[in-house]
Amino acid sequence: MADCDRPPTGLALGAPRCCRIHKQPLSSTPASPAGVCIAAAAAMQTSTTAITMACRLPKRAVEYTPVTRGYNSIGGNAVLLLQASIYDFPKYYDLAFGSDWKAEFDFLLACFARHARRRVRCLFEPACGTGRLLVKFAQAGYRVLGQDLNRKAVDYCNARLLRHGFRPSVEVADMADFRLTRPADAAFNMINSFRHLSSEAQAEAHLQCVAAALGPGGLYILGITLTPAGKSSCDGESWSAHRGYLAINSHVRSIAIDHRRRQERVSTTYDIYTPTRSAQIVGESLFRTYSARQFQRLLARIPALELVACYDFAYDIERPVRMDRRSEDVVCVLRRI
Repeated sequence: MADCDRPPTGLALGAPRCCRIHKQPLSSTPASPAGVCIAAAAAMQTSTTAITMACRLPKRAVEYTPVTRGYNSIGGNAVLLLQASIYDFPKYYDLAFGSDWKAEFDFLLACFARHARRRVRCLFEPACGTGRLLVKFAQAGYRVLGQDLNRKAVDYCNARLLRHGFRPSVEVADMADFRLTRPADAAFNMINSFRHLSSEAQAEAHLQCVAAALGPGGLYILGITLTPAGKSSCDGESWSAHRGYLAINSHVRSIAIDHRRRQERVSTTYDIYTPTRSAQIVGESLFRTYSARQFQRLLARIPALELVACYDFAYDIERPVRMDRRSEDVVCVLRRI
């Protein structure tokens, strides 16, 4: 439970959120502060064998993904190899996935202004991870709430809120089984975390929970990558980000899609550089797949949420898109009836 005026309490241990294939390309990134050229390092081949990360297991506590340590060679240099989940390294996760927060932040503000039918003051983010957007909204004067299954991410987010003078308002909770004691005005989930829900029942339960958490006229803004008819326009991407003396190359690649089981297997590699050491975190994740029709059928089973607009990952409020069989990256704006 949580509301806009009461600090929440923790519930269970955590599991992974998700990744999004939408970032700054490596070729436009300068050399890292440590003197390592990130673009060149990304091109070097490795012999890493990925292992499977723990999938999201709702309604019970789960262990953190085990960390297997070893060494790998990149460009002839030995680096520490961690076969582990990036979600258990919130500092690295936050840099890799938080560098483009401004585009999402501005887009969400535009959605509130254009599509909400109530004043938006209290925001809620399920599967919030490190709170890269929550802290920005708190600084802008909004009351913020969040949930995530990963305890390390939740602790990182709450510590960040405290550091900036806000109360810790993020709890460990299951995004398919929660309730708020008072309604939020808007909720958002921007980076495919929804696809960690491994069954139709879990996905429907999540949407029902969100509908119950919103006040009438409130919004749920949900980003999701759909499986298009025919060949996908992109099966992987690499990007770089740096902050101070920390630089990270991120590589995400779709390995295989099982259409019958509706599962996509995705490999991830994160090359981490500081002035004194280098490391590599590798792993795999499973995501549930949705075609446009499958996703529309799911939304039709949630009568309390009305689909009012769709956009793509360009986040241009003036350019809504149509969700059809060719759609891939979409942001759905759902309004509570």
